[in-house]
Amino acid sequence: LVLAVGRVRPLGAPMSQYYLFAIRRADGGVAWEAPLSRTTYAYPTSSYATPTIDPVNRTVMVSSESSLLAFSLADGLFCWEAILNQWIVNACPLVTSGSPGGDLSPQNRVFITDFDGAAGGGSLYCINIDPFDAQKNPYQLGQIVWSSLLPGTSGNTPTYAHGKVFVASTGVQSGAFQASQIRAYPADACEE
Repeated sequence: LVLAVGRVRPLGAPMSQYYLFAIRRADGGVAWEAPLSRTTYAYPTSSYATPTIDPVNRTVMVSSESSLLAFSLADGLFCWEAILNQWIVNACPLVTSGSPGGDLSPQNRVFITDFDGAAGGGSLYCINIDPFDAQKNPYQLGQIVWSSLLPGTSGNTPTYAHGKVFVASTGVQSGAFQASQIRAYPADACEE
């Protein structure tokens, strides 16, 4: 499957609805489509982020306004939603499952940043994507495990290697931009 986000505008309708589409590689036909929870995909409307696949749990994740949404790869059925504090702008979700940098099973996570308009109020979020297990993974699907404030965040997709998450941000102090930073967090031990 090839996954993409697109807009469907019925003839004469004043607003558009965004959908996540799964396109079959073999013939280019639509395998399934899932409406996103909002009528706008991101803010501003020229902001887009690529969907991300969780190969282990067989879901696809996509941002829609301030939510990270997960859908089944098999049929496009809604699986879960994580609601963040701010809108997600130009940032793609990053999953640890199946990662060459170190799968965290049974505690795999997705990482995403939200947008603060360079005001110092955006965050990096760690969200659970593996099934609940009372002893090994005491989080529900889509539950925010931890978050950390980032000074000056917009469109910064995290990266992951060997149990650590890395994310860039622009430092902001008293309303003025400071030197950019790359921050590193342990993926499994940073609850706030």
